[in-house]
Amino acid sequence: MIKYGVYVVKDLKTTYMTPMIDNNDESAKRGFMNAMLNPANTVFRMNPQDFELYRIGYYDSETGVIEPCDKELICTGGVVVHDSQTTEVSDNV
Repeated sequence: MIKYGVYVVKDLKTTYMTPMIDNNDESAKRGFMNAMLNPANTVFRMNPQDFELYRIGYYDSETGVIEPCDKELICTGGVVVHDSQTTEVSDNV
């Protein structure tokens, strides 16, 4: 049995986006970070403080059942962008 996480991005100015399934929290966080830092993705890139990534459940690939869980904040767009800028500065020193 393999359980995957079910994740959702919340736009603080509107509502939740379509849920997605990923291997684990770290993989989902990496995908969220890539979306925040992608220069072609202007909505995320221009307003990172407006987005948050949550785990809302688990998907069992053997049974096809989604099990809800207490919503857990994985990361925020503002922190992702801030951390990437801090890394860029320290890389240039």
